[in-house]
Amino acid sequence: MRSVVGILLVLIGGAVILAGLGVGLWPIIETYRANLADALGDSATAAETDLQARMLRGVWVALPGVVLMIVGKMMLKAALVRRLRGK
Repeated sequence: MRSVVGILLVLIGGAVILAGLGVGLWPIIETYRANLADALGDSATAAETDLQARMLRGVWVALPGVVLMIVGKMMLKAALVRRLRGK
């Protein structure tokens, strides 16, 4: 039972991390698209000025996923050790 919960935690944690990665990379994609649309633009757009703060939001989204994944991996490793000791 613990191994099933561990697998679920790892999968959910991985999905949350991927969502955080998407949230963090989306500002770079928007900035790239804006620069391609107006390559000779003189002033920095709003997307370029607060890029770091917008990307940091992706880190905060992914952080709970990292915790879930670590706990799930620990549960899986404990179940594997228990299974190996039993044999």
